[in-house]
Amino acid sequence: GSMESFSLDSSPVDICNDGGGSCVAPFTFVRGSHLTAPSNGLFGGLSSLLTDPPDSLLAITDHGELLRIPAAPSAGGGDHGSIAPLLDEAGASVVGATDAGGQRLSDAEGLTRGAAQEIYVSFERHHRVWRYPTVAGSAEALGFDAVLAQCNGSGDGTQNQGVEALVFVEADASSGSGARLLAICERESSPSPSPGASQAWLLDPSGAAD
Repeated sequence: GSMESFSLDSSPVDICNDGGGSCVAPFTFVRGSHLTAPSNGLFGGLSSLLTDPPDSLLAITDHGELLRIPAAPSAGGGDHGSIAPLLDEAGASVVGATDAGGQRLSDAEGLTRGAAQEIYVSFERHHRVWRYPTVAGSAEALGFDAVLAQCNGSGDGTQNQGVEALVFVEADASSGSGARLLAICERESSPSPSPGASQAWLLDPSGAAD
């Protein structure tokens, strides 16, 4: 699919109100920006960010969109981003779509990039991980839906506690281990083996769970 351009305004954010970022020490606060897109009603609800060299970020939203925005927006505005709906396996938009049980298909949460520059997106409500061989292209299902449904440990019926963090772990030739996706649930597991412990899985990007 193609991405549609939109105007992007930004203003700097100082998270520590000291001009230096001392409140996040020992980490270094590089920059922060407050972004608005008055001309695009779909902008917002960003769930995850991924660097997109040389000078952009990819983002997904809990409405089911994929965005590309500048990594260092201009303080005076005048920048542009681009947006497209995430697509399912048939090439249809997930925005506004639901499954047979009425769960939203658009609630994207985790985003990571694989060794071949493919991207992986995790979704909650209808729990799953999809692979996208090309940005803004059609999805490939990996078949982890039943496993990842265990994330929703609270039993509150919302299904709003899916894989919140997704990281591609590259293969390690020295140990012989293959590439994996590390998928971490939003909330602690129930019952929890220890306070604050969250469920997590190592998933084979080819579609097999460890």
